[in-house]
Amino acid sequence: MDRPRLSAAITWPRYERAVLAVFNQALRRLALLERLPVAEEPLNLELFWLAMQVHQELLNSAEGSYPFIIDPDSTNQPEPDDSARSKRLKKRPDFKCILKNEQASDFRYSQVTYYLECKRLGANDGELLFNEFYSEHGIHRFVHIEWGYGKGCASASMVGYLQNMEPETILSEVNAHATARKLPSLRRAVASWMPRDVTELSQPPLLRSFEPTQIQLNHFWIDLRHCRLDLPSDHRAQSAAPPKTAAKQLRSKRPVNCTP
Repeated sequence: MDRPRLSAAITWPRYERAVLAVFNQALRRLALLERLPVAEEPLNLELFWLAMQVHQELLNSAEGSYPFIIDPDSTNQPEPDDSARSKRLKKRPDFKCILKNEQASDFRYSQVTYYLECKRLGANDGELLFNEFYSEHGIHRFVHIEWGYGKGCASASMVGYLQNMEPETILSEVNAHATARKLPSLRRAVASWMPRDVTELSQPPLLRSFEPTQIQLNHFWIDLRHCRLDLPSDHRAQSAAPPKTAAKQLRSKRPVNCTP
């Protein structure tokens, strides 16, 4: 079952491009920070404030953006065929973006959600097997019915925080663990890795038992290996604008191609 059109002017691909334009620029600003926390949750908070900042700037710019809501670390959006006992309604993706479709012919589809899940990448830390977790606790959650990430959505995205190790080694390990779970492998969508920047990776559509039965999962890996990862997890997240020179560099970069 295809997702209904949002309106005559707003389609799912356009909505996805708007969300990913915000998160790609926010990730690039994240990579400009000299110090960051190492753990996933405080990193997500850093990304949240930067995404909020970028979104606000775009909304007030000539370029514009859709006025969606960025909702961090909250439960899945219910779908019309979910029951109150659906286990997916207790699961918490890292980010969901919600757009109100005032022209929806069916009120049950009037809140349109886009999901993003984030994971650390790099060398194991004790029992934390980051490259394995990327598939087990990341990709797999868009396939497993009890997690149901991206249910009702044609596509979704994952963010990889690349903290150490060579990217090609990480990719090899991620793919080995994905293959073991009968998940399709990832590959770079560009010629080479982007140091201190975002590298997009592609993956064949994922098959699952709930609607839609195929979902396209986009992958954006941000290189943080140059950052000092030692901020305490309870520090106040940074939300200041990047330095002028850094902002100029951001404007000069070509945007990542977010959709086919």
